[in-house]
Amino acid sequence: MTKFETQYTLIKTLLNLLLLFLPLLSFAKTIGFQENKGQIINQYQKSNFAITHTLRLENFNVNLTKKGFNYDFYKYNNDKITTHRLEFIFRNHNKDFEVIKSDKIEYYENIISNKGELLISFYQKITYKDFYPNIDLEFYITENPQKPFEYNFILHPGADISSIQFDIKGANKFVKSNEIEFKLRFGTLIETLPKSWIVNPNNN
Repeated sequence: MTKFETQYTLIKTLLNLLLLFLPLLSFAKTIGFQENKGQIINQYQKSNFAITHTLRLENFNVNLTKKGFNYDFYKYNNDKITTHRLEFIFRNHNKDFEVIKSDKIEYYENIISNKGELLISFYQKITYKDFYPNIDLEFYITENPQKPFEYNFILHPGADISSIQFDIKGANKFVKSNEIEFKLRFGTLIETLPKSWIVNPNNN
């Protein structure tokens, strides 16, 4: 690769999520990433501003946080709700990254809270710009009902892929071939290992 190509080349790493549950869950079509204006609360009934956006799916939510993201799985059994959280916490990332919201959906919700009336917008893609030096973390919705959510790392020229490090909390994990398998309370989550490709804007 020439110096010219290196300068204008983006290396895009795709982390595909393949969600397999036992028993298999059916995913309703999602609305989009809901921005957090204080309507999302924690277990102490206080606004949880550690979450930037939430994606509501059938039987689980994806919460984008200031440290990464997590899955909140839940199951109703009569009057009881059983939950299980799986967290992806990134190490040594830029604390001042920019949150970019794009592909806004023509839908909104009005929520009345102790903070007054909140107008909540929804988006199909959220980008953490410069999450690491020259590296963006991108979350987006897909058309696949079995894999409704994906995330990418986009490496710009000068990026060091080894700076991407994270801890996974909330489940035992097993690495098998090109997959990571997580044992959850409700079944199994399987995440495929990264696929990568090079994009040269000059050559489309």
